[in-house]
Amino acid sequence: MKKFIVLLISLTFNPASYTQIYNFIELDSNYRTYYDIQSNGSAHLIQMDPATPDNLQVVFNHSGNIDSIIVGRKAVFGFSNDNGLNWSINGPLYPGIRSGFPVIRIMSNGSALIGVNSNFNGGIERAQWLADIAPGAGTFIILDPGENNNFPLWPNGIQTSSVTNQSKFVFAANTLLNRGLSITQSQFSGYANQSELSYSFKCAFALSLSGKIGMAYIMNEIVTPGKVSFRESTDNGVTWSTPVLIWDPLQNNNYGAYNGIDICYSGEVPKVVFETVKYISYTPDIHSTAQIQFWSPSVNSGNPVIIDSSNSMTGQNPQNDGYAPVCRPVIGISPNRILVAYCKANPNILDSNNYFDIYYTMSDLTGNSWNTPEKLTNFIGTQFDYRYVSISAMNGRSDREDFHLLAQKDSIPGSFVNGAERSPARIVYLKLQFTPPFGINNIGSEIPAGFLLKQNYPNPFNPKTSIDFDIPDESNVKIEVYNSIGKLVAVLADQRLAAGSYRTDWNAGNFASGIYFYTIKAGKFYDSKKMILIK
Repeated sequence: MKKFIVLLISLTFNPASYTQIYNFIELDSNYRTYYDIQSNGSAHLIQMDPATPDNLQVVFNHSGNIDSIIVGRKAVFGFSNDNGLNWSINGPLYPGIRSGFPVIRIMSNGSALIGVNSNFNGGIERAQWLADIAPGAGTFIILDPGENNNFPLWPNGIQTSSVTNQSKFVFAANTLLNRGLSITQSQFSGYANQSELSYSFKCAFALSLSGKIGMAYIMNEIVTPGKVSFRESTDNGVTWSTPVLIWDPLQNNNYGAYNGIDICYSGEVPKVVFETVKYISYTPDIHSTAQIQFWSPSVNSGNPVIIDSSNSMTGQNPQNDGYAPVCRPVIGISPNRILVAYCKANPNILDSNNYFDIYYTMSDLTGNSWNTPEKLTNFIGTQFDYRYVSISAMNGRSDREDFHLLAQKDSIPGSFVNGAERSPARIVYLKLQFTPPFGINNIGSEIPAGFLLKQNYPNPFNPKTSIDFDIPDESNVKIEVYNSIGKLVAVLADQRLAAGSYRTDWNAGNFASGIYFYTIKAGKFYDSKKMILIK
């Protein structure tokens, strides 16, 4: 197993509300790839283990052969245990067998769960899953759901809340749903047809704090293509709620969802992003203005809002890569904010193909307002083509918020697979680090006699409450909020404070009614109290 680090760019700048550090690392040059399509939809190629935030795991397509369409494509696994500073790439999952279009999730035991197109046990190429035996081990157990008359490909799914659950993971393949019942042998509930699904790469899954599974998907519609729906399961994918239609082209000037869609949860509240393009005679026009939409039932009365648009930059992009001029959004969450990343065409063109950049925009946990989108690539010098951006579903550490992204970087825009000039693309890791601006106010002029954590007020509350605390001498102070089952749901303070009396607030607008606990750690002082949210 080979370790390496190549640091290409490090930028630091200070907007008014936060400090940001941006690191850009190219993964092992031995795994540059001629097969340069990582996903047919929004990519899911990197994940952080929320229980061990320094552990990051990635998967991506690789082929060192120019005949990559025929035999060369392989899915490659990588691991970092130092928050992305160094990476170990252990090569193709199974070197002698073709595989690709991977997705990665992290199970509750910290090990990777990877879905791929492959035929590890012979037969036709199909959706299969691989479960690592330990975090970062790179020794995978093949979980094969078998063949099906509907040719299940492009697996896309989510782990359940615990490997002790009867259902270990839930996934879609083509227009089918299935559940994995074991991570040590091939046991599945069996494929069930889902006529509403267009393709599995046009759907997305997320896991809430309580273990709900959310599924957002672009619908299979002939008369009105481009509809988007959302549904949930509270029993690990056995049954699902009635779908909620969250986008209808008939109500939006014939703009419909295209290929990219993703979902996360803030507490128990779903957050969905997707791309829309103009449909003309039931056909998507990827050369018209495209938009990135955001939906949550708690935002804008449940109506999607536009968080970016290609505007007049529609792009030529003639390759058949399914890339609209702004597209493939992915969404990740940290203890204090939501980040959406996506690809956007820029005016530079080579052989009639537009180069693409990676952009991001952020919101607090509500999703009510979004900052001005920021570009992450092609600031100066040689132009590169950046596509297939992916983001970890969960992000952040106790001392700062780290958002983890993976993307593909190429010197030539467009895809070799679909006809552009041949060039080996690179896989790059991007980390955005934010020092969060905690809302802490000094409320007293006298130095307190001792450490004290006061009862929040009001209590019960809906949805905001205040917490006062005293610090008799300068200390590192951390205030955290936990739900009734002991899961961390918010960090209200994490910084060094001078002696004094302070107040911090918690807005629980995105959280369910119930009992919560808040704790303070300041020097050797520790205390906790209970509070009740009633909606």
